[in-house]
Formats: sequence, structure tokens, C-alpha cells
Amino acid sequence: MATWEVQHQNWREENFHGVLKGHTDWVTKVETTPHFPNQLVSASRDKTLIVWKLEDGGGFGDEPEATIVGRPLKSLHGHGHIVSDVTLSADGHYALSGSWDKTLRLWDLQTAQSTRTFVGHTNSVLSVSMSPNNRVIVSGSRDKTIRLWNTLAESKFEKEVHNDWVSCVRFSPNGAPENTHKTLVTAGWDHLLKVWNMDDMSEPVATGKGPNGYVNALTVSPDGSLCATGGKDGNADLWDLSDLKPLHTLGHMPTANDPKISMDRKDGIPPGYITSFLDDAAKRQDKEPIHALAFSPTRYWLATAVGSGVKIWELENKQVQFDVKIKETDREKKSLKALDVLCTTLAWSSDGNRLFAGFSDNKIRVWNVPPV
Repeated sequence: MATWEVQHQNWREENFHGVLKGHTDWVTKVETTPHFPNQLVSASRDKTLIVWKLEDGGGFGDEPEATIVGRPLKSLHGHGHIVSDVTLSADGHYALSGSWDKTLRLWDLQTAQSTRTFVGHTNSVLSVSMSPNNRVIVSGSRDKTIRLWNTLAESKFEKEVHNDWVSCVRFSPNGAPENTHKTLVTAGWDHLLKVWNMDDMSEPVATGKGPNGYVNALTVSPDGSLCATGGKDGNADLWDLSDLKPLHTLGHMPTANDPKISMDRKDGIPPGYITSFLDDAAKRQDKEPIHALAFSPTRYWLATAVGSGVKIWELENKQVQFDVKIKETDREKKSLKALDVLCTTLAWSSDGNRLFAGFSDNKIRVWNVPPV
């Protein structure tokens, strides 16, 4: 049985809404749509996607982890390997998935049938995205390329945009200012973040240097002004989307170039002391990587999937609003040892009142967001 430790006073166990159970392997992605607020779509390492019907107050069980708050409505089968990503069309009627079987699939959620299969990548597809007008599809792959497709599964453009795996591709969302629907953001294991204009894909509009390690999480703010990235170093980096100017690092460890350190140097603090301080800080640093990021649709908040837990940052004051870690008791081995359960994906409800989190124990956990 899983347990959790809530580490912020504004959130209590009562904020935990319940779980969704149906996948037989890690949950890799969850997606919501404002057009169907009682519906959720998830992808998994079990090679399937599930369309869920959410049920308010329909749970059961005396323990929080036994409270079921939804049921599988439809199961989508067709991929031959791990389903790594899924996104929904603007109207919520279609899902687009990417898989380690090197393909993408377009699904009619009403019939639960795959209507198109996109073939062309030579290695696993890690990330997919659909333009706000539903006309252009983009995919990123371990073959280091992105491909642009139309909805007929015809590949219209291919380019090697990173020197390593392309881990994330995202269009600027519908709520963005005029013309930013043409903005595409890519991130890779080469530590780079790039912004592209769909009218001219010859060169990126801007390039940013990511964290000290691979980038495997990327999200764009609802208004299209910011993006956030996360990866191996466990920090969430905020960027100005127009020019990829770095704005802030959440969970930031001090470096020798930090303003505070620079000021101390001017005050005559010996360099050896600074080096020792940084070394000690590095030893204390939580090295858990970030697996997913999600901006709240209604508040200036950023949710981060960090190792085995979830953190929600209030971006105005750069403060943590919520911090929870999930532990799983290894009953099969009759051990009381608590094992880390990785949080792999995050999604907000369209009204911002609930947070959905997928985990490596095959479950989706749901939290109600307390009022500020």
C-alpha cells in the first residue's frame, strides 16, 4: 500500500481526492480537456491508452488509497511498445499518441479506434504535440529529429534539430497572444532548448542552454509568455519564450556566479571558503530528476514531478505551496521497506481545482487544490 508525506501546512490529507486504477504498467502521460471536464486520457508503458470517466464523490474505501474516483471508459489498443506521450485535439474529440514502436497514432475517442498511423521515425517517438488549430502535428524522437505532419499522416518536414534525443516538443497554446500559435519549442538530451517559427524552420528563433544534464520535461504557460524546463539536475528553469532569456531557477543550488556569492567575494570572503560552501551544498542537494512540469491554468503556479513526489511552486514569490512524497510498501517480498514510487506525469483540470499525477506504480492520483 502506498503512503505519502505532506510537507506543507496549506495541504492536508483531506486534499487527496483518490486514485484511478486500470493500467498494468507505469503511467507515462495524463491529459485533460475543458470540453469534457469529467474525462481524462492517459498513456502507459503497458502499450495502451485509457479514456477515464471521472466520478465526483463516487469513491469507496476507508483508506485514501482505496478511494476510486473514476473508471476506465475505453481502452485504446494498437501500439506495439511503450506509449510515451499523448495530447488531445483542441475540441477534445481526438487523441494523438507517440510510442517506442517508432510511430504516432491518431485516435477517435468516440469510437476508440485508431484513424491514422504516422510512420517515418527510425527510433522511438518520445514526444508529440498538435497545433492549436489542429492542422499541424509535430513529433520528437530518439533519432534526433523532429517531423511535421498533416492530419492525413503525411510527413511534410523533417529536420535533425538536436545533437541527441529530442525529448520534448510543444506548441504554444491556444491562450497565447496573436501569432504565437506558430511558435514551436523543442528540448533535447543535448541540454539545449530551442524556439522555432513555423513559417521558417531553417534556423531556430532562439536557443537556450538547459540544465547540467538532459532536459526531459517542457511546458509552455497558458498565455504563451513563459516556458519551463526540467531534467537531470532536479531544477525547474523558467524562460522568456520570446528570446529564451533565463528568468529564474526553482530549487536552484548556488554557484560561484550567483549574485550572493559575487557580493561575498567583494566583501573579501576567501575563495577557498566559497569553494567549500559550494561543495557542501552540492552534497546536500536533492539529485532527484524532474520528470514532468505543468503550469496551472488559473493561478501563477507551476507543478513539478520531482523523483517520487510532487511540488507546486507559487511563481510570484518563488515559494513551495505543496510538497508530497509517495512511498510504496513492498508487500510481495513481505518487507516493510518503503520504496520510491516515481511521479512521471502531471495535468491540471481546466478549472485549476484538481491536479492529476501519474506514477510508476500504475496509478493516477488526484488532489483537490485548496483555496489560497
